[in-house]
Amino acid sequence: MWGFISFIVIMVNNNRDFLNECVQKKDYDKTNEIRRIKKITPYYLSGNELYIDLYCYGSGLVPSSTYYGFYYTSNDEPVGFQAAPVKLEVDGDGWKWIESNGDNRYYTEKIADHWYYYEAGF
Repeated sequence: MWGFISFIVIMVNNNRDFLNECVQKKDYDKTNEIRRIKKITPYYLSGNELYIDLYCYGSGLVPSSTYYGFYYTSNDEPVGFQAAPVKLEVDGDGWKWIESNGDNRYYTEKIADHWYYYEAGF
């Protein structure tokens, strides 16, 4: 793990009922009421599965930038950054992806049913 996970896990757990209600009502923009969420982006995956990216923080400039946030998946399975179809490998309590011929990396970890933390570095 690389850093902001504790903060984001606490934020999600403290607001989980509200977040679940926003998803059920399909009122994703309402999650902006949580102070640290900067951007919400819903994606539809194959089979009408839903992925909602809730970006919280980023630092650095490409090629050395890192993004932190969390996401919701309707199928309750870990997904690549911004719903990218990458092969995730088990890594401790979560999953990781590391670009084979580059320096891009990604880590995700389950917070609660349907909710996952992420860090993506490029």
